[in-house]
Amino acid sequence: MSIQAIQNPAESLHIPTIQASFTGIMRGEFLKISRLFWLLLSILTAGFLLSFLLLWTSPGTKTDLQNTPLHFLYGMMESNLSAFRVLVGIVLLILTSLTVGREYQYGTIRILLARGAGRVQLLFAKLATLALLALALLVTFSLLTAILTCTFTLATIGNLNALSTLTPAFWSNTGICLLAVIISMGATILLSLAMNALGRS
Repeated sequence: MSIQAIQNPAESLHIPTIQASFTGIMRGEFLKISRLFWLLLSILTAGFLLSFLLLWTSPGTKTDLQNTPLHFLYGMMESNLSAFRVLVGIVLLILTSLTVGREYQYGTIRILLARGAGRVQLLFAKLATLALLALALLVTFSLLTAILTCTFTLATIGNLNALSTLTPAFWSNTGICLLAVIISMGATILLSLAMNALGRS
């Protein structure tokens, strides 16, 4: 063995640089909140179904559906989206607080940073995970609303003729309401993130 190799053993070794991937961090974030997420999803679903049933079983539902179906469907769409916005806001507040606050509470933020995750990368991974979950919830409950509306319409009046009264203006207003829900979810996530970051700092 040469004298140079003995004097500089570290130079002859290749030490790989630890670098966490963005998708890996997102997957890790979801795994950490998965148990609570499914519990909150169950509560959200139960609350949404209860709200839907209360709206559908209100007095005059069958009469409104037969005489003014478009007006009735407008009311159902707006009421269901309003109920979803309130319920999902609570869920997102809890998930965001848990995602950000638990890292500081248990000191795991140091481990994540030591494994190669940058502070900005870690923050954006948390935000991306929460945003994807929020959009998935919106799509899921929008489809659930459509399925329940068709099912209860068929059960109430025996046909789906009420759906034929839907106009392009209805779908345009529905899109605006969905956009308002998306903005509300984004604001909820950012507000909870900012409050947790300021509190921990």
